[in-house]
Amino acid sequence: MTDETTAVDTATTPEADPATNQPQTMLSLQDLIDIQNLIAVVTQRGAFKAEEMSAAGTLYDRLTAFIKTLIPPEAETTEETAPAAEGTYQFQGE
Repeated sequence: MTDETTAVDTATTPEADPATNQPQTMLSLQDLIDIQNLIAVVTQRGAFKAEEMSAAGTLYDRLTAFIKTLIPPEAETTEETAPAAEGTYQFQGE
């Protein structure tokens, strides 16, 4: 048995919740938009079976509606009229 130490990347390791001592998991707005885009891409590529399409579509619609509640109205109109700058959210609306 060797005495190896494993380096842990603290930038990606969530901190523990003091109340439960469980790692805190968080999704950012960009994570949600990435999931939405992933659903759109795999749907376009035919990755879902026909009987799975309605569930994927329902999830996509719910996720889109939720994302729209998180983006301020002025951010939506700005994105429509100007190209996205680095560090801004890419929202793929309907």
